[in-house]
Amino acid sequence: MKSLTDKLKSNPIIYVTRDIERAMSIDPDTEGYFIISNNNDFAKQSSVNKKNILLIKEKEILSTAELLKHTDTKEFIKKFTNPSILVFKNTAQIEKICEENKWNLLNPPSKISNKIEEKISQVEIFKSLNEFFLNYKIEKCKDIKWNKEKFILQFNYSHTGSGTVLIDSQEKLDTIKKQFPEREARISDFVEGPIFTNNNALSGNDLIIGNISYQITGIKYFTDKPFSTIGNDWGLVNKLLTQVDIENFKNIVRSVSEKLKELGWKGLFGVDIIMDQKTKKMYLIEVNARQPASTTFESILQNKVKYDGINIFEAHLAGLLNIDTSTEKLIPISNGSQIIKRIIHNNDWSPQITKIINDLKKNNLDVIGYNNKNIGTELLRIQSNQSVMTDHNRLSDIGKKILHMICPNIAFLSNEAQKVIDAYLNLPIKNNFISVPYFNNARQKIRGGLKVFTGKGNPKEIIEEISIIAQKNKINLDKFNQEQTKQLLVDNNIGIDCSGLAYYILNAELKAKTNKSLQSVIKFPTIKNIFRKLIAELRIVQNVNVLTFAQDENSHSILKKNIKPGDFIVMINAGIKQDRDHIIVITKTNCEYNTPDSTNNLSIKKISYVHSFAWNKDGKYNHGVREGEIEIINENAGLLDQLWTEQCKTNQENETYIRATQAKTLEIRRLNALDEKN
Repeated sequence: MKSLTDKLKSNPIIYVTRDIERAMSIDPDTEGYFIISNNNDFAKQSSVNKKNILLIKEKEILSTAELLKHTDTKEFIKKFTNPSILVFKNTAQIEKICEENKWNLLNPPSKISNKIEEKISQVEIFKSLNEFFLNYKIEKCKDIKWNKEKFILQFNYSHTGSGTVLIDSQEKLDTIKKQFPEREARISDFVEGPIFTNNNALSGNDLIIGNISYQITGIKYFTDKPFSTIGNDWGLVNKLLTQVDIENFKNIVRSVSEKLKELGWKGLFGVDIIMDQKTKKMYLIEVNARQPASTTFESILQNKVKYDGINIFEAHLAGLLNIDTSTEKLIPISNGSQIIKRIIHNNDWSPQITKIINDLKKNNLDVIGYNNKNIGTELLRIQSNQSVMTDHNRLSDIGKKILHMICPNIAFLSNEAQKVIDAYLNLPIKNNFISVPYFNNARQKIRGGLKVFTGKGNPKEIIEEISIIAQKNKINLDKFNQEQTKQLLVDNNIGIDCSGLAYYILNAELKAKTNKSLQSVIKFPTIKNIFRKLIAELRIVQNVNVLTFAQDENSHSILKKNIKPGDFIVMINAGIKQDRDHIIVITKTNCEYNTPDSTNNLSIKKISYVHSFAWNKDGKYNHGVREGEIEIINENAGLLDQLWTEQCKTNQENETYIRATQAKTLEIRRLNALDEKN
């Protein structure tokens, strides 16, 4: 952008930042552009042969305010005539330092940015845009009531989801009320769905709308906070959003920008929008009045594209310097992603961290390491030219590879098998998502017929059949809530039994790992009648049961220490009368190093599973596909000596555990076809 480069030559900008990565959106050697930052490893690598970068050498990492106060900074700035100071996020303290030193601070006033970003004052500013917000109200915590509906509680200030709480029980609300009775909070309706974000820039009356990215949020092991932002994926947007959705997003951005213009805002601002997965409607959830953290990587991705235009950071500088951008075009991008590993435990800076960074780089990933120590702060920022997500809340193969490298102690099922589980846990029927109920064909004494009526239907068949039933009975499913929808399935004997669920999961896992189908390898050794065996082989899913999976011809027993995703636990001859068989499928294993400084020698510490089951406490309608976990508290003991947790109930209150204790045979098994030796 020639007008920008010309302006910098006569009006130099000095970007002072705690993390140098935030300032690397344009070439640091650009004439008139300078950077002052901390002297950490990444900064040293980035500043090699760069004349316009000053790194401050201190024992501890300095904040932006501390960098501005530093003697070396003041001496550096003295070299310039009327330079402008730029920071990542402005504060009253930074303004005071710049004022005392008679430095021109480019960032808009902190009072304005705070008023825009704070959760309570924000809704007042954008009151005229209420149609874009979820239903909300402002109340003191002591006055908030629980109406048996989930809602989001936000305190006035939060960062990357740290001040956002999902209230899903009276107990959780009571805890908040006890801790902060007089504190005001914004409470909003809770909706589930993907969040999208983008970076935009205002220069006078000119608005440049940035590229939309999917906001990666709350993925376990990258963070322990469900609403914590941990990255962006620009490649997933066109998969999840239609052109109409994208235009609706931009309309919200335009409306927000009009309010910001009234406040005199200039430069970058970010917008976060959630799409309700039920209604597909978009809601504004956040406006970030500052340079969003994704700006740098978006600009880097833009710089790689052969397109005559400007990147989003150049648009930011142009806005701050009052340069006309009315004829400028923003460089579009359609791929690329970054994901952040936040510090969850004090030992995240383990002896393995150097190896992890090297392994990530060997896989053509860019990695920025941070010297942070506090819980919740960034440990690693990992960047890829490809998508790390394949769907909402689902890591792509690259994403899973990254997770395995940063957490080599965690193993997952394949994406294909996980999709099957997700479909049963969140079956989409019109406006509702339900967990498929449990149905046992043997107990109902139903033989033959469609798979869907024998507890063996796949998700697509279940959706199709319930739609037919609703149509025949003149039922409008659009008007049904979640509870009514599940009741309709139960009342019509539509559900999935434990072996049916296991079949579909293990079939997907086998195809992903070996390209074989379960149908091609499963055997029925106990069926001697040739006619019955032929029927079983033609109607595989209907005839597979727990005993089929447990036969030595199909699987083999393994030790607890060797368990991995795709294995399963069988309970044979269980129940009070010992006439029940059950199967649960292992979905994830979590290990720990046996010693703090160990780089191998892992031991299983947690086993996650999924199954279809009905507890006595579930009543008529509350059963179905659900997840649980087994925490290994005694490595030298059997499965029954561990801690089983499901639906917040453990061991003697956990009916799955009780079923396991009643079994004559309790085994961990692996399909022969999934054994690495085969």
